[in-house]
Amino acid sequence: MIKAEKKLSIAFYWHMHQPVYQLNADSDYLMPWVRLHAVKDYLDMLLVTEKFENLKLNFNLVPALLDALIEYGDENVHDIHSRLSVTDINKFTEDDKEFVLNNFFDAEYSSMIFPHEYYNELYQRRFSNESSNINSFSDQEYSDIMAWFNLVWIDSIFPDKIPKLKELIEKEKNVIELEKRRALTGNKIAVDTLVVVAKWLERDEQKLRDLKYINNTGIRRGEALDEYIK
Repeated sequence: MIKAEKKLSIAFYWHMHQPVYQLNADSDYLMPWVRLHAVKDYLDMLLVTEKFENLKLNFNLVPALLDALIEYGDENVHDIHSRLSVTDINKFTEDDKEFVLNNFFDAEYSSMIFPHEYYNELYQRRFSNESSNINSFSDQEYSDIMAWFNLVWIDSIFPDKIPKLKELIEKEKNVIELEKRRALTGNKIAVDTLVVVAKWLERDEQKLRDLKYINNTGIRRGEALDEYIK
């Protein structure tokens, strides 16, 4: 007797999480991962799913991540990397330059650094030369390194939608202060992410209520998500 075949049910579950990166409610974020993954992963994944009405999957955004996205929706909120990115290069200390050289190449080499000739050239100068130090790079090159770090973390769908970003990528080098700041799109995309998430949650009031919490650090109240529901 041939047994009837059973269908296998598969649940697709995307767990998006970040820890709390602030030492206190007024401090800059110590790490940039909420902002960078917002521009590289979070929003575009949500937008892609909207193209497939019958696709069933689950996204879990932990409250600490939602809180951070809300914080980034405020223009005055920064992580250490973005704070340096909007600071005039003429005001940089030696420690600032050391931080840039140690942290602004923090991206996957083969897919995010190597494809960009000038950024890769700066990377090679930084890591292939043992004698490389803060005096090995000009102020202009520090500006270029910061701009490229922020640019390579932006998902490829966004430059096509934001012409000035595309222009900046094509320019490649010798960015000015205004352009260096323009490479920071994390705050805007963080807000866009919240708008999409809030609209989804609006369809299920219980899920929205579950997100209304006070986290144990006392840094932020989850109720602020209400502001993004229109």
